[in-house]
Amino acid sequence: MVTSIVKSFFIFLGTIFTISTIQWLSIEFYTYFCHDNTLLGLVKNMFYMGSPVCVFVNNIQTALMNHYILVWAGTATSIITFLLHL
Repeated sequence: MVTSIVKSFFIFLGTIFTISTIQWLSIEFYTYFCHDNTLLGLVKNMFYMGSPVCVFVNNIQTALMNHYILVWAGTATSIITFLLHL
């Protein structure tokens, strides 16, 4: 039983780290290629907003944030259920 708990813990950590890393990379990509933090960026934003690449990256990072919350919620539910059945 202890080995399955430890294995589950490492799977959880790996999942959280992977989601977090990919989401961070997508934000960095989006910031570099799809965001201009100058006044000229107000004009460029009209073109960036419709860019298929920028929309795709933004959707990916949003989905990753949602999955991150779901993984934490599922883990909390699993831990509470496990503790209640001891």
